Amino acid sequence: MKNVSCEMYDVYERLAMHKTPLRMYLKAAAGERVIEGVLVNFRVLEGVEHGYLENGEHFPLIDILRYEELKAE
Repeated sequence: MKNVSCEMYDVYERLAMHKTPLRMYLKAAAGERVIEGVLVNFRVLEGVEHGYLENGEHFPLIDILRYEELKAE
């Protein structure tokens, strides 16, 4: 199973618990893709841990290159 480090998983879990709005830069075929939202859940799909946003969008946690915390509106 492909996973992020325990340390990073703990960070993502904390951000989800506090409903912290994020801007995340993900690996994509043509460079990187930017998404914004609040992490609310985590699940394993096909052996890879995915993060789920409030809007239902999900992505492999290992694809996160970096993230920024956004100010809550």
